Amino acid sequence: MAEIPDKPFYKIGEVCQYTDTQPYVLRFWESEFPRLAPQKSRSGQRMYTRRDIDLVLRIKQLLYEEEFTIAGARKKLEHEEAGESGGAEAPERERRAVEAAPPASPPEEPAPPSEPLPAVETPPQPAAPSPAERARAVIAETEIGALRKRIADLESRQAALATALDAAEQARRGERERRERVAARLEALLHSLESSATGEPDDRGELDGRPGIS
Repeated sequence: MAEIPDKPFYKIGEVCQYTDTQPYVLRFWESEFPRLAPQKSRSGQRMYTRRDIDLVLRIKQLLYEEEFTIAGARKKLEHEEAGESGGAEAPERERRAVEAAPPASPPEEPAPPSEPLPAVETPPQPAAPSPAERARAVIAETEIGALRKRIADLESRQAALATALDAAEQARRGERERRERVAARLEALLHSLESSATGEPDDRGELDGRPGIS
């Protein structure tokens, strides 16, 4: 990991460099971990603090090294935050609660069975996933979540593009109809002018004994 310089804010590219994380992974973690909420500049650019970077490193440790799921890592961070807010009083409260609790009575010994119980076959348990498999599952979960967000964004853009294309098609149809009406009027006017020039009556009738021009 690169050495992190001391400054007030860091851009997303710098955070990716210092934590060895991809930008889409950071954006996905922001949606899953409420504590990871970087500020934004006037231009909408993410501005991370050193505490945000430490939190990213902790999330990465929980997911990739300690093999937590997304939900498990979120609960773990919540517990850690609650422990930090409690301070040194939390262990003292726990100690007092233990001292105030009544002593537990010794467990009663079960009576021996009158008849031997039949042996119960234990079904075979599935093999626990290896650390590498759990790490791959966590990475796949992160990437799938990021891809779902990407697909939703693309679907939204596609819907907006379809609306714009529909509006353009309606405008094109209206323009074509307007041109056809203008062409029909020009054709009628040209026919009237030709009828006047040749002395032939207009098909649409005469007005005051003269060829009509509409």
